[in-house]
Order: sequence, then structure tokens, then C-alpha cells
Amino acid sequence: MAPPRPPPFLLSTALLLLVTASPLSGPAPQDPEPSRSSWTPPRSPTPPRTFEGLWAAVSEQGPSIAQYTIGQWAAKAVPATAAVRNDACRIHSRAFVREFQRLTPWAVRMWDAGAKIPSGILEGNIRSLGHFDQCLSIRVDLDRMGGDEWREERASNPVPSQFSGKYCVTTLNIEALPSANQKMFDYFLDTMTLNRRHLETLHNETGPPIYPIFSLVEWAACIPSSCSPEDLETSMQEVVDEIAEPLGLKVKARVNAESCYVDEPREVHEADYFVIGAIVFFLVVIVASSAYDMARRRKIKDLDRRDGVASRVFLAFSAPSNWDALMSTDEAPPGALECIDGIRFLSTLWVVVTHKVLTFAQEPWVNKSILIASLTHWSKMPLVNSMLNVDTFFLVSALLKSYHFMKELDEGRFNILSSYAQRYLRLTPAYGVVIAFYSTLLVFLDRGPTWNKYMGTNAEQCREHWFLNLLYVNNYIGYDRMCLVQSWYLAADMQLCLLSPLLVYPLWRWPRRGAALLTLATALSVALPFATTYAYELPGFYHVGTSNSLLNVYMQYVYMATHNRMSPYLVGLALGYLLHKLRAQKVTLSKSAVAAGWLACFATLYAVIFGPYTMFQYDHVYNVLESSFFSAFHRFAWAVAVAWLIFACSKGYGGYINSLLSAKFFKPLSRLSYCIFLTHIAVLLYGTSRLRASIYVDEYVLVHDYAGDIFITLIVSVILHMCFEAPFMVLVKLLFGKGGSSKKAVVSASDESSSRGSSSVVQLATTEKVRR
Repeated sequence: MAPPRPPPFLLSTALLLLVTASPLSGPAPQDPEPSRSSWTPPRSPTPPRTFEGLWAAVSEQGPSIAQYTIGQWAAKAVPATAAVRNDACRIHSRAFVREFQRLTPWAVRMWDAGAKIPSGILEGNIRSLGHFDQCLSIRVDLDRMGGDEWREERASNPVPSQFSGKYCVTTLNIEALPSANQKMFDYFLDTMTLNRRHLETLHNETGPPIYPIFSLVEWAACIPSSCSPEDLETSMQEVVDEIAEPLGLKVKARVNAESCYVDEPREVHEADYFVIGAIVFFLVVIVASSAYDMARRRKIKDLDRRDGVASRVFLAFSAPSNWDALMSTDEAPPGALECIDGIRFLSTLWVVVTHKVLTFAQEPWVNKSILIASLTHWSKMPLVNSMLNVDTFFLVSALLKSYHFMKELDEGRFNILSSYAQRYLRLTPAYGVVIAFYSTLLVFLDRGPTWNKYMGTNAEQCREHWFLNLLYVNNYIGYDRMCLVQSWYLAADMQLCLLSPLLVYPLWRWPRRGAALLTLATALSVALPFATTYAYELPGFYHVGTSNSLLNVYMQYVYMATHNRMSPYLVGLALGYLLHKLRAQKVTLSKSAVAAGWLACFATLYAVIFGPYTMFQYDHVYNVLESSFFSAFHRFAWAVAVAWLIFACSKGYGGYINSLLSAKFFKPLSRLSYCIFLTHIAVLLYGTSRLRASIYVDEYVLVHDYAGDIFITLIVSVILHMCFEAPFMVLVKLLFGKGGSSKKAVVSASDESSSRGSSSVVQLATTEKVRR
């Protein structure tokens, strides 16, 4: 006859260790010297070989566990064992146990703020985060509420009488030991971690926040502030060893300092004061400039004719003028590639979607399994296989760079050093402001269980490596400690921009030889990612079925490496040359040719997005040649398809597609693209870092959160654009003699090619009226 099943709590204890994986200790000892827990789980002489056998083994332990009072279970919530050598921590923890058994409010609140057994463990809900704010709000003065026991203990061990709640998150690595039950335990562990427990090795390491987290078992504890992370880890490890080993499990407990929080103000450094002072200075300048601009508008009819250089420098910071420039929808001059406005902004939205999915994959959900299930839905491929947006920006960046270089060469005014300097000075001011904010003030905005992991780590990395960003080499140097993870694109695009004259000039001077050289370079750009993927046996794309260590190699050596991402850029150089040659010509194509072009375009875009559906499935068998070919050709194919779209729209064969992409409402939005790129990751990480508990997520929640993130990002981007990007763009034009006294000025952040984005964004140079 099968033994009776143990209570659900005991079964959860046996099968899913995390439900009891909190720092355990015995009930508060009454003798002066601390002692170990008085309860030790009995060891089964022979491991059970069936589910019934497992239940029988747990049932043997059941009476001991069941007879434990709630007060004795509360004793296991704080580090009070003899292994804890911190006297203050141990004594304060013992005081908590005594007061909890008396139902003293502060002790009950401390116990209540700790983690509890979550529901939906087998759906991936394995991060029990307790109540962050309740824990930090606890204040205790034992001299006033400690009783006689406290006074006796303090007489022999003088420790502070006051402490507060300290919130810590313990991470647990659970493995099944060799036994008759190993397969069964492995099954449950694989289910609750969605088969990724052997793939994730980096979730406790520093580095770009781009890796999925599905197997991170977390258990929050509220302990006295006198306890250190090491005290909690020692106590936790001692107890999980007692519980896990008899059940055939091995658990490694870890408590990082960054995972512990107390309610005290952050230390303010000199750099913080400097950034605050700089912000105040610019605000004063903007207010003064805006007031001066409004006054002159009322008094002077022909504004620009009366303005000298000093006045125009001062007016560069005028909020009304910069707002007018941002919102302008005046007609673009003949030949302008207006479709790029829509391409730019829509691609930017897609970039934010990509990063939203990446941050979602790192959040605690009660139904985390839905993310894995989404891989089987064909309709979700644009979300899963979305890291193609950056290739659009590479293409457009090169297109505009090539087009303007050709134009300047024709006019005999090409100056390569001036072009480099202008580009650097246009991109860097707003970029530097965001880096400064990351390095200093961002960490002061809020807090949460993972705030230090994301916001704190980003701030630290920016303080260490800001200069690598400003030198635009951070995609090759300092990858593991990268400041602004999306900034790899700025570095790659800047590097390609610096090298582009080596291909553009031969195309202009010796067209046939230049075309041959460009073709050779394009072939090399396809061969390099093939060789890298093949040599390292990497995936052909970012895939959650790949180990984090392998994803780390892929992101560093393929995805973020300039030499492996240049094929779309080279396609853009060729397109810019073609449009330059045909700029004054009417291109006549037959209807069949146009139809064939659009059919090939849509077929290619479809194939690149939806084609690797089977490769994204968890049960797909890895094939190095398949991955290498996809890695080599899919970005090139995407770029060729988008190149046709731009060419057709610019030559009058875009139809309704061109009408949509060239709509006037895209103009202001496209001008914000660079600032959206710079700020959106901070907005996304802000939402992730302040999460207090696991959430339920479905398509509605994704859309709802995404809409809110876009709205907040747009507000922040408008501020960044008007206060820094637009003013410095005007100053750069004045510095290089392009400001003049005309009423027209470039309102985008780049004349030629400024492509940016996490995939970054390109600003199309258009001439529009911005000063009235």
C-alpha cells in the first residue's frame, strides 16, 4: 500500500527546495552561548526510488517539521546560529525571535517582509522577493522594547541597541545529487527553470544587461541591519545543507553585497555636485536665452538680419526657437529623401521593442514560461527575431554619408578633417550629458530589489569607462564593463564613418575600380561573420536557447564587432553613390520591373524575419553551417531589401508606402530619434530595477507597458533635444561657418549621416525654417 502523501508544504519542501530556502536557525537559545539549531532533518538510510518512496521519506520527516511552531519557523528567518561570528547580528537576530514569539509588532513586520512560498513555481515563478519597502521601514530600539533578556545579553556582549530592517536577496543554485530520485528532481528543476538552469552562468556577473534570466532562484530575507551579506550567506548555507542533502539535493547559497539594502541616503560625491551645477547652469542659460528671444520677437521684425554671431550663439539655447524647429513640418527641398523620416522613427520604435523584450526576460514573472512558449508562435517572430533594426540604421547612415561626400567632391569643397570634426561635435554633447547622468544622478531616482544590479552597476561602469565611449571604441575595449549598452552602435558607426572615404573617393574618382573595391569589401563583410560563427560554433542570432556564456561570445565578437556588422553599411554606400548619380535624372521602370522589385523586397524581408522560425525552436538541433550561413547573409539581404524600398520611394515608385513613410507627422518624431536612442534604455531599466514583486505578463501587459515606456521616453527625449542636442547642433554650424544669417538652418542633428541607435538612428539633413 502506498504511503500517505505528506502535506503540500512538505511535498514542496522535497521537490522544490526553494520554498524552504531561507536562512534557517534554531529557536532562540536560552543559554548565554549561541547554539546550532536544535532540529536536524533525519536522513533516510536508503534513498526512495519512486514518487511513493519520496513521499514516504518526506513523511518520515513530517512529524518533526509539522510539530515546529510558527515561532520556531520564524527563528529560521534570521542568521542567529553559532556559525555567525558577528555578535551584533547574532544577538539582534535572537532578539527578533523572542519578540516575534510575543507577537511584538516590529518583529511580526520583519517576518512578514520576508519571502513566502510562491504559487506557480512550475511556471517559472521562482523569485520570491518579499516586501521591500516594509522591511526598510522597520526601526528598532531594544533599550526601549527589548526586555530583561536583552539587558542580560548586552551586559555580556555590548552591542548597539538600535537597528533597522535590512533587505537582502539570496540566490540559490539547486542541483540534484546522484540518487534513485535524480531524474525526478531533474525533471522538476528543469520545469521550474524552463530548461535553462545549465545555460545561465552569468546572472550574478557584471556585464551588459542583455542576457535572459529564467533559472535565477531568489529568496528575500528581512534581517537586522547589523548583519552583513556574509552573515546571511553563512546562515543560509548551513540550513540548506541540513535540509537538502537528505532529500538528494545540493544547494549553493549566495548573497551579494549589491543585493542588500538599508534605508539610508546614498553618499553624494563631488561628481554629483558637478553635474547638478552644470545642469543648473544650462537651465539658467536656457531661461535667459528664451526670455531674450521672446523679447526680441516682439520688437524686431526681421530677426536674423539684426543678429550678430554672439546673439546667434546665445539664441541657440532658446527653448521657443528650438521647439519651433523641432515641430516644423515645412516642405523639404526637392530631392530630399523624406521616406527616411518614417523609416527612422518606425525603426526606432522597433529598437525599443527589442530592448523591452530583453528587459522583460530579466524580470521576475509569475508566468515566465510564456516567454518560452512565445517561441512557438509564428506571429511573434518580429519580436523574437528583432535585432535587424540596427542594420537599417547602418544602411541609412552610409547612404547619407556617401551621398554628401559625393556632392562635396563634385563641388570641390570636400574636407575630410572638417567632416570628422563636425560629426564628432554633433553627436557627442547629448551623448556626454547622458553618460554624465548615468554616472551620477541616475542612481538617486529610486530603489528596488534589483536597483543596484542594474542602475548601480551602470553608474559604476560609466564612471570607470566614460572616456572609451567618448573615444567611440567601447565596442572593442571594455566590453564586459560597457557604459550604456546601446552605445556600441555609436562606436561602430563612427568607426565605419572614419573608414568610408577609403571606398567613397575611389567610387567618385575611378567608378569601375571603386565599384570593384566596394564589391570586394562587401564580400569580405559577408565572409567575416561566417568565419567567426563557424570558428566559435556560435548561434546565427540572439537566441534564448543558447547558453549565456555562448551568447556573451556572440554579442562581443559578432553582434557588436564593427568588422562583422559592416555589410549593411557597404550596401548603403553603394545606394548613396547610385542616388547621387541619378539625382538629376528621371528613372523609368516598367510596371513589371517595379512589381518584381517590390515582390523581391517583401519576400526578402519576410524570409529574414520569419525564415529562421525552426532555428528558434528549443528542440532545433544546432548545425554550425546553417548558423554560419544565416549569420553571414541575413543582414546583407535585409539591407538590400531596404535599399530597394528607399530607392523606389525616392524615384517615384513607392506609392502608398512612400506616402506613409513621408507623412509630415513623422518629421518631428524622427528628429527625436537620436535622443530616444540615448534615453530609452534608462527608462526600461528604471522600470525593471524598481519592481518589488513578480508580475503576470501577457500581450496586453506588454503593449501597455511599452506604450508607457514610449511616452516617458518621448518626454525625456524632448527635454534632452531642446536643452542639448539642438543648441549644440546650431553651435557646430556656426563654428564651421554654416550658420550665416539665413532664416534657414538644419534642424536635425546631422547634415550627412548621423546614424544612431541601439541600433541607432540616422538624422536626414533637410533645410527648414526654424527662426522667425
